Amino acid sequence: MPVGTVRACHVAPAVTALCLGLGGCSDPPWEAFVHVPQGEVRDLGALTWSPREAVLGSWRLNDHTVALRVRPGTRSVRLQHPEACPLELTPDRHPGRPANVLLKPWVSAPEHVPQVGYDTTFTVSVRLGCEAASAGEVTWRVLEGTPLASRREELRGFVFRGRTRPFGREAPWGVVPVASSEQGLTVLEYTWEGPGHAPVRGTVTVTAAARASGVSSVAQGHRILLGGAGWRVTERPPQGAAEVLAGAPLASLLPDARGRWVLADGDGRTLSLDVARYDDVRLDCGRSDCHRRTADAALRSPMSDALQRALRGPEVNPGACSVGCHTTGEPGVDDGGFEHVSRELGVPFPAHGGGDAWASLPGPLRRLGGAGCVACHGPASLPLREARWAVLRAEVCAVCHDQPPRYGHVDAWRRSRMARADRAPGVGEDPRCRGCHAVDGFLGALRVPATTTHPPGSEGLGVTCTACHAPHAEATGPSLLRVAPWPASLGPEALASSVPSRVCVSCHAPQEGALVEASAASLWLGRGGVEPASGEALAVPAPHAAVPGGCLGCHAGARPGPGQGHDFTVDRARCGPCHTGSAPPEPGAPGALQARAQALWLRLTGTPAGRVPHAVTTPQDLGSPRGRALHDVRLVLEDPAAWVHGGAYARALLDRAERGGR
Repeated sequence: MPVGTVRACHVAPAVTALCLGLGGCSDPPWEAFVHVPQGEVRDLGALTWSPREAVLGSWRLNDHTVALRVRPGTRSVRLQHPEACPLELTPDRHPGRPANVLLKPWVSAPEHVPQVGYDTTFTVSVRLGCEAASAGEVTWRVLEGTPLASRREELRGFVFRGRTRPFGREAPWGVVPVASSEQGLTVLEYTWEGPGHAPVRGTVTVTAAARASGVSSVAQGHRILLGGAGWRVTERPPQGAAEVLAGAPLASLLPDARGRWVLADGDGRTLSLDVARYDDVRLDCGRSDCHRRTADAALRSPMSDALQRALRGPEVNPGACSVGCHTTGEPGVDDGGFEHVSRELGVPFPAHGGGDAWASLPGPLRRLGGAGCVACHGPASLPLREARWAVLRAEVCAVCHDQPPRYGHVDAWRRSRMARADRAPGVGEDPRCRGCHAVDGFLGALRVPATTTHPPGSEGLGVTCTACHAPHAEATGPSLLRVAPWPASLGPEALASSVPSRVCVSCHAPQEGALVEASAASLWLGRGGVEPASGEALAVPAPHAAVPGGCLGCHAGARPGPGQGHDFTVDRARCGPCHTGSAPPEPGAPGALQARAQALWLRLTGTPAGRVPHAVTTPQDLGSPRGRALHDVRLVLEDPAAWVHGGAYARALLDRAERGGR
């Protein structure tokens, strides 16, 4: 029997006009609209029918609807598609009205099974499109993501049961941050095979929890995980009825109404939450002039238009990366985010970019198509002032930038000293230390607007992402690197333009005055020693200052993979291209240099240097030879890697100190 296929053009209206004009057709052609479920039958071009001559014309209206114009007098047309059950198409019982039919896939399953919980059993059932599909079998495999703790298939694979893994770390008090790597995301692929039919495949994305930044402005529909014990709701919006669900080790709350929620733990400590949908935010944050400069700068950030740029390019990946991180909201969750609104509007995510793929999206989706203010700050009201410190956590960025192997930025940062910089004894509360050892102190020293207070108690944040990267600063460098002030101790501001690691230098260089707080940048650049009135300048080469990338030219990490350089370790293999024919010094090589500096300090002060005098606050008299000598010696003592950052400059400083300190 002849078989027809879908065409992209519309030819049938001419037939209708001919019949009406000549009055020679006893019955007019009848029309049918064939619909397919969004995302479940992918290639409409594979739709065929028989008998072929029964259809006068066909055309595709959109990605999930095909229109057919059927020859007068045809009583039945059989529709076939490799992914769908066969369907007999007949004229509508109401004359003059087109037939509307739904082409059902052989089998289907939910695209998302979100927030099932940690260490929890979940079930996915495969739905039948028609009775004939029950003769097949379904097989499953883990396509990507977190391996399951256990799994089994039942009823010839039409039922899949799995168990998620437990939460992998000790949770902080309050709203628990959940990074991409921690949400327990598992992508399952199912394959249905029936007698005489080609295999049909689909995917199901299961998550143990929604990603969470840890801030107290949260999206409705997100189950909030709570660290601590004895949680209960003490205040809720008028329409709210949800209660805290006890769990081990984490309790949770699924807010069912927008507005202010107040919780209390077993010790009486309270936690205030503000809940809203992402599409509740009607105005951008800068339109009322409250945050205009900040909002304007954020709009220039590559985070704000990542999806737009992809859709205007030749191709876009329709997977979890594009939807989950380049838009606002959590896929699979009814939170008013991009994916949720696209489901409500029935608009599929574009499979390819180019042309007007971005412009063709409805306005509500374009507004949610980027990582804007609410992606980090939450969709509801700003938290109370005492809770705003949470937005400085690295976990805010980890929502997207912690998903090895695709993103290893936060994972690597957690291995670095910067992640623990504010946990040394005495550092947490000393404002002289917090300026470089804590993110809030660093931002406060830079006078960044709306700097928040630091976390209560002993909880430390370290030097987190927002210290070096400025998501909405008016001026930034590559990768949103912050443009930090240039230390006066390193010479004129004009020199900064040639230093690619300016944000590192701001803390790793001597500050104004006699107090030497750090000296790695000084030795690296061959500057920072106090020049005497006689003008005895040190003209010493600084070869490492010419390394491409500045500090990151060497401190780019020793592990391969995107973002792994954020542990800032040194891969000694990088020394080879410059040190051809001679191996770089072994780690023990600086012993002689440091021993010389220690001996010189003892001779000048009469006391041993002990540990590196990082917190020495007694100003030196830089007008005296002895004071200048102590300053130069401290530059060497402050940097345990002085031998490699600038060995020649360090030796020159000690030579001058020996001469001037007598």
